[in-house]
Amino acid sequence: MRLLVAGPPGASADLIARLLGEALGTELGQVVNVEPRPGAAGLLAAGELIRAPHDGQTLLVGVNSLVSEIPHIVKSGHDLGRELRPLAELARGGLVLVGHPSLPARNLAELVAWIKARPSQVSVASYSRGTMSHVLGRLFNQALGTNLQRVGYKGSTPRRMAVLPEVPTFTELGLPRLQAVGWMGLWCTPDLPAAAQARLRAATLKVLAQPGLHERLLALGFEAGTSRTPEEMGADLRADFERVGAVLKSVGFKPD
Repeated sequence: MRLLVAGPPGASADLIARLLGEALGTELGQVVNVEPRPGAAGLLAAGELIRAPHDGQTLLVGVNSLVSEIPHIVKSGHDLGRELRPLAELARGGLVLVGHPSLPARNLAELVAWIKARPSQVSVASYSRGTMSHVLGRLFNQALGTNLQRVGYKGSTPRRMAVLPEVPTFTELGLPRLQAVGWMGLWCTPDLPAAAQARLRAATLKVLAQPGLHERLLALGFEAGTSRTPEEMGADLRADFERVGAVLKSVGFKPD
């Protein structure tokens, strides 16, 4: 079996794929080869999955943004919302708002007051244009009436992250629009026979239930994935796709 990875060797997707691949191979009784395919924001890996035989012997490990964000950012010949199907959620994390220790604010209210006292002078860093970190910066401005200036670099959750239990979520602070969950999924093509999908999903969920795997994921800064169904994940992906698209449209974003 091949596990394609939407990212470079040593990155989060690769590390999670190797944790999964080792245990999944034991569960399925076959060799699992992890194959990183970096490039084009995950589109190279997704394209290879789509072109491979749809027999369950080639799967993809990649983030939810492949479907919810990337189609808004990069033009491609694929409709990833239709050509990829999430089999299982492997791990999840969130985006965190952080500042330098010298920042004279110790909570959100103090931060907003400090920003408003310096209109158009305070910047916020995010990764690539069009991604959720960029979108959340825009939503932050809309929700709180601020004018943060984006500084982009390449490359909120509804509940507190296990790895940062003392950090409140934006939802707890009264800003549910600013919640965002990033999750790493195991993906197949939708036309993979239902029996093969069920077998692979059941084996993956059994692996994810192993306590030792939970601890290893926490050490990487992730929580173990939930047991949400492909249909539930698909509904969230469609909702996130629409939310990201609406914000990007409001600021006149154009894909590369």
